Amino acid sequence: MNEDTMFEIETSLKNVYGWKVVGSEAKPPKMIMPQCAKDRIAHFWEFQEYGLSFLGCLKFILADDEEECKKEFEWGIGDDWLPPSEDFKLWRNRLSNMRELEVAAYLLYGPLSEKEETK
Repeated sequence: MNEDTMFEIETSLKNVYGWKVVGSEAKPPKMIMPQCAKDRIAHFWEFQEYGLSFLGCLKFILADDEEECKKEFEWGIGDDWLPPSEDFKLWRNRLSNMRELEVAAYLLYGPLSEKEETK
């Protein structure tokens, strides 16, 4: 493995498991992700207000089977599908199992769970 891959794996692990204790409070990790991932998460996050489940949101964000996700999203949500960008696909596919964990952790503990804007 090259140095870039090792850094990416380390960052991914910190995004999921990098909890800290400050005083008597557990603090979730600071999520370091590319903007394309944060933008995609923010897009689908909004649909949870209209009944999209956590697992549905995770599925549509990752969009492993794009055609199936598009069909289910348009039928169930009734809105236009946002296809994953090429940058997002490259990020998702590079460490696919870890990316699923990262997106789930971001949905649960990241800035969006605190109603903060992504930057």
